[in-house]
Amino acid sequence: MDAPKKVTIELTQPTIDYGHVSFRMTADTGFFPQDALGDHGCQGRRGRPVFFRFGNDQGDLIETDIRVMAHCRLSPRKTFRPYLIAIQANAGDKLCVTRTAERHYLVTRGPCEGKGGPQENS
Repeated sequence: MDAPKKVTIELTQPTIDYGHVSFRMTADTGFFPQDALGDHGCQGRRGRPVFFRFGNDQGDLIETDIRVMAHCRLSPRKTFRPYLIAIQANAGDKLCVTRTAERHYLVTRGPCEGKGGPQENS
């Protein structure tokens, strides 16, 4: 099974308030490199960084690892809150997260077009 290239995330109000986006997927889906996965807690093991760019190829960039929150929930350690504020996100809005390279992802507003991976609530 090929790793998904895009995932559509439906935003909830707590996600907008705190900026922590969750991906409902297991660590073995291949969407994130295995070595990018770190422990949930602050004192735990950190994964190697991945990069999220927001809006377009010139948008803000954050470097973060991916926390394994539970068996079926992964979350970037750094917040997406500045981007969510900038786009004036509302509960129910969707984000498309596209894997553009092994460790690089583009986050855009709106659902993914075509085969956009699973629809999920963050």
